[in-house]
Amino acid sequence: MVHASEVDRVSARQAVPAQLVVGASLSNLTVIRSVVESVLLTADFSIADVSDVVLGVDEIATQIITRSRETDTVGCSLLAVPAGVAVEVRGVLRSASTLSTDGFGWHVVRTVADSVTIDVAGVAPDREVLVRLAKSRCTETKPTAPAL
Repeated sequence: MVHASEVDRVSARQAVPAQLVVGASLSNLTVIRSVVESVLLTADFSIADVSDVVLGVDEIATQIITRSRETDTVGCSLLAVPAGVAVEVRGVLRSASTLSTDGFGWHVVRTVADSVTIDVAGVAPDREVLVRLAKSRCTETKPTAPAL
């Protein structure tokens, strides 16, 4: 299991995160998904890991977007290192509500990630939110072909 702090420690020495900022519109979820998928596939993550992270980021971004104005932005930062990946999704909550952490969608986020943290700063209705998700790289064993 990897935590975001472990990935950050490695990143300080060897990697630069991929960053994306888009308008807070549900139509931009496809852009966010595509970038997350592309970064992880390029970093040679397994299809299972890519699917898990995309699913988690999608839920987080959806919750932030639905609590923002379309004139706001949603940012996503991904850092892929040999141990795993750390993702930060940030935005502004413009409603009195917070992110829903007791529903099925958040259960999925917790299931697909090794760690998830939420930091909220400010006073309602203009609160900045930062959600950090970390996931270890899957250690799949590939089947070997029988000797001929």
